[in-house]
Amino acid sequence: MYAVAIARERAASVIHGSVFEVPEAPRWNSALLLDGNIGIGGEPERLLAKIAQLLRPGGRVLVELEPPHVESRVLNIRLEGPGDVSEWFPWAWVGIDTIDSVADEAGLAAVDRWSIGGRWFTQLQLDPAA
Repeated sequence: MYAVAIARERAASVIHGSVFEVPEAPRWNSALLLDGNIGIGGEPERLLAKIAQLLRPGGRVLVELEPPHVESRVLNIRLEGPGDVSEWFPWAWVGIDTIDSVADEAGLAAVDRWSIGGRWFTQLQLDPAA
């Protein structure tokens, strides 16, 4: 919620909610998946495919991934905090070494990769002719 507030303070257009509830009409130039958010729901291909539907031709997705040599996997997890425990839900981890096949299945191509401060990122792009 803090990131949403900051973005709105800076006059950015923000949708706070599930990407699966966003209609396809607003064609985006870019989308951002940080802090492992590619793993939400345990189906990274499905998530990226939905984002690809929301992008303009040539649009891009910046994604934070697991480091090299980390096995991509899906597990059921739950969040635990002081006095509160969530229900179990699926979560996926995708490594920088395996993003090409995940992106390709979603109709995207990995066009750049980099690491900053021990964190790994890729830029995925929708075909400009799409």
